[in-house]
Formats: sequence, C-alpha cells, structure tokens
Amino acid sequence: MMKQTYISRLLVFIMGLLVFASCEDLIVEEPYSLYTDENFYETDKQAISAINGVYRCMVDRDNSLTPYSSYGMAGALMMMDMMSDMCYSEGNKTNYGGQIATGTHAENEVVSNNMWALSYLMINKANNVIGNVPNIEMDSVLQQRILGEARFLRAYAYFNLAKFWGKVPLRVEETRDYEPSTTQIERSEIQEVFQVILEDLEFAEKSLFFKYGSYMNGGEFGDYPLEFWGRKEIIEEEGLIRYSHPKLYLQTDNGRASIEAARGMLARVHLFLASMNKFGNVEGYDWVDSEASYRATRDYCKKIIDYGNYALVDDYIEYFSTDNKHNSETMFEIEHYELEGNGGIWGYWHGDSHRIRARVEYLDLFDAELSEDQKFYVDSLTDARLIYSANVREGKDNLEIAKFGYKSTADYDKWGMPAHLRFSNFTNAFNNAVNVPVMRYADILLMMAESINEIEGPGRSYQYINQLRSRARRSNFDETNIPGDVYGMTRDEFRFFVWDERKRELSFECHNFEDLVRTGTFMEKISSTKKVNNCNVYFLNPIEWIEAPPSLLADNVEEHHQLFPVPLSEINVNHVIDQNPGY
Repeated sequence: MMKQTYISRLLVFIMGLLVFASCEDLIVEEPYSLYTDENFYETDKQAISAINGVYRCMVDRDNSLTPYSSYGMAGALMMMDMMSDMCYSEGNKTNYGGQIATGTHAENEVVSNNMWALSYLMINKANNVIGNVPNIEMDSVLQQRILGEARFLRAYAYFNLAKFWGKVPLRVEETRDYEPSTTQIERSEIQEVFQVILEDLEFAEKSLFFKYGSYMNGGEFGDYPLEFWGRKEIIEEEGLIRYSHPKLYLQTDNGRASIEAARGMLARVHLFLASMNKFGNVEGYDWVDSEASYRATRDYCKKIIDYGNYALVDDYIEYFSTDNKHNSETMFEIEHYELEGNGGIWGYWHGDSHRIRARVEYLDLFDAELSEDQKFYVDSLTDARLIYSANVREGKDNLEIAKFGYKSTADYDKWGMPAHLRFSNFTNAFNNAVNVPVMRYADILLMMAESINEIEGPGRSYQYINQLRSRARRSNFDETNIPGDVYGMTRDEFRFFVWDERKRELSFECHNFEDLVRTGTFMEKISSTKKVNNCNVYFLNPIEWIEAPPSLLADNVEEHHQLFPVPLSEINVNHVIDQNPGY
C-alpha cells in the first residue's frame, strides 16, 4: 500500500501538468468569429474555451445573445419564481416579471421567453462541445471531463425547461442552419426529455472531477475511491498496477461542475419525478416508478454525505457572503464577478431595489417572538434563517429580501440595516459578485430527509433536518432554543414539515415554484396569499389578517399556471409546436 507521502507528491506532480490546461477562467473564451468547427477544435486549450462558453450562457447579460437577456439566466430564474407563496412584486413592468408576479403572463411574456432562449442557447453550445471535442487528440481524462461538463450543463438546461414547460423540443445535436429539419421540431414527451436528462447526468457522474480540496487530508492510497483515479497504468517491469491522473479540480477551476454536483442533480431530478408522480397535478408523469426514484434520491444523497467532502458552514450567513465563495457547503453555483456584463443583479433586485419582496406568509413559517418595538433582524429570538433572509427598513412596512446582501454604503447605516447583511464587495448594483446557489449541501440533507420519510417513515430523517435547525440556533445573535429539534411525527406530518423546512432553509433560491408544483400544493398555497401592502409585518392582528384581501396573484392564479406558456419567440420560428393548455 502506497504511503500518503507518495500520493501527495503524485498529486502535486500530475496536477502541475494540468495547470496550463485547466486555469482558464470560466468566463473567458476565445472569440468564435475567427473559427469554424474545422479549425477551432484542434487543441485542449480550445476545448476548454468551448466549454467555458457553455458556462457563460448562465452568466452573460449581453442583449445580443437573446432579445431580453439583460438580466441573464439567474435574473430569469429569480423572476419566474415569483409564481410563488413566498415572494412577490406588484410592479407592472414586463421586463421585471410583473406579469408572472400577478398571474397575467401569456406567450409574449419577456422573462419566460428569455429563459427559454438562453436555455436552448446553452444546449446548442453544449451540443457543439459534445459533437467536436471527441475528435481532438488530447489527454483522454481531461477530454472526458470536458464532455462530462457539457452533458451536465445540457441536463441542467433541459431540467429547467421540463419543470417550467413540460414537453419541449429535444435537440441533441448542434443546430447549424435554419432548414425545416432543424427548426420544425415538435415537443417530445416528458419521459423522453427526462431520459436525456438522466443519461447526461449519469455520464457526467462518471466523467467529472471531484471538487478542489476533496480527499486532500490524510489517508493512504487505499482510502481513495477508485473513481478518484482517471487512469490505470501497468508498470510491466515490476508487474505493478499504478493509478495516476487524479480526478481532482485545481483551485483555479472553482465553479466547474463536479462529480458531487452531478450526484446532487441526479438526486434532485429523481425527487422531482417521484413526487410529481405521487403528488403532482401535471400530466405526463404516470411512467415514473415513485418508489424507485425515492430510493435513487436517497442513494445519491447518501453517497455525498458518506464521502464527507461537504459540510454545513458554521454560521448561516457565511454561505452567502461574497467573501466566502466556494466554501464547504457549495456544490454548484451560477458564478458572478464584478465585471461589466458578467456581474449579478441578484442582491440588488431582492434588496436594494426591493423589486422582489418577501410575503408575510414567509414570515409566518417561522417560530418567532416579535413585538412592535423590536427589529426582528436584531432583537428578536427567532430562527436565524429568517433574520438573515428578510427584514424591514426603519419606517417601512414591507419585508425586503436581504439574503443576498445590500451594497455597503452609508445610506444603509442611516436606515438601520445590520452590518451582517452588507456584503463588503457588493458595491455595484448591476455587476456585483453575489453568486446564485444552484446546489448546496443543505439541499442534500433536505432531500435525504424527504426521500427516507417516503420510503420508510421519518425515524432516520430527523437527524438530517436537525442539523439544519441546530445551525440556525447557533447562527442567532443571542442564545436561543429556536428553532427546536423535531421528532415524534407521523409520516404525513413530517412530509408537510420538510416541505416547509425547504422554504425556511432555501428561501428565495429559486426552488419554490418547483416545490409547489411537484408536491401538488401549488393552487392551495398561492390562492391563499394575501395582499401585503399596509399590513404590519411585525405584529399581525389576526382579524386584520383574516380580513386582508387576496393578493393579485391569488386573484388570477389557475391550474394551468403550473406550466408556463410556450414562448412566442419559439412559435414564430417553429410552426409545428403546440401551446400548453390554458394559454
């Protein structure tokens, strides 16, 4: 058995050889205008540049990409999640998602049109990589990794399309022209779309690398799983087998899809399928074996947990700070930097501009002791996930989402904003460095708890939920017993509890629409939302709340809103596509 010293030297040596090939920044790519497929795909550096171009589809806010891309994919996800019982906007500007927020959107709604277009742009670029990188003479392990990244990103794009639109056209080869054979494509059945998603993610799991920092502390050769090694070599003169080329990202590769991210997405997709079949009210999921999909969710989560490469950060707010990117809880994020055209608007739209606000129903999810003379984000004894995620400015009566921070300016001191909600390098409203979480370890714990409950009941699920609740207690300013650990529930009680716990833990991270649809609670939750203007969010008078009128979204929501309308931009090009019912 090889000693740790040998392994360490081997890692350093081999990873040093990879530096040239791997250190290209994810937002940097060679300009395609100077190349064709015939002369572009010739070197490993060009292959990396091409896969970086796929990642950029999630980040870039260049209007030349799509007609409405100035807010990017993250902005579109954020605004589409306003079809929700947790956040809202009562603005009427179409490019701010006003139609979605009020349930008045149709096929010409600009935000969902943008999400569709950016998703297919991402798919087309991924198809380009998948079709051309195999022809390059290059290191086989690196080549396989790049193909795994492309298929992970294609799966992510198709999963977003499927959960928002259901049946969608399947394009698994690069679109090179506007001939009818490539533009006139009917929508594929949901089962066919998810078959591609699952095959892509399973390929990615076998091909991707582990996150930087995995398997770097202690242990001998035998402690490393076989999948850690990308190549097996036989040393003929000694008759020995040696494993080389560790599948481990460099620090400069932070942000790339990893083996763990692929397993997390496989867990999420299987959980979506299982619950859509068991609880959902959208047609097309009768082919799913819910029990098998719950088991798959549990097994993928268990592998991530057992490997021990991830852990919750100690304080809830640590995860979201722009000073603590790529921490122990991070599994996959949409990366943002303070660069023109690549920075995020995430924190600005939630907090600074208060275009998207939290509903009072969100506040009601938490155990809280509030009174008129307290600022609940400083003085109250409550679940820290609330005080880090929403607050009220002095003199205001609306809950503002603060989870992704405020600009660090003197004005916010004047308005009474606590320092923990101001990010030190969040200085530019439209190009800030706030990343958008796609997958984090907390979600793995929640999916583990939910799947175990559906398979065998809640007994073993409590330990995963209580890890999150324990952190929330530790994260409060003052010692508190809120939120308490949970135990002693029936399966049905725990099911509804974990669905609410997802809202408490993952609030405003673009999971809520998906969760409402897959759990069959979409109409119940949204139709019961109230109009929040002029409500006292500190201390709700029960009679005042009962008599409050319905929200604009509650007035307009209908069953067919569980799917979005096929965009007019697609209908204008693809004349054989049909529209979702109700639009």
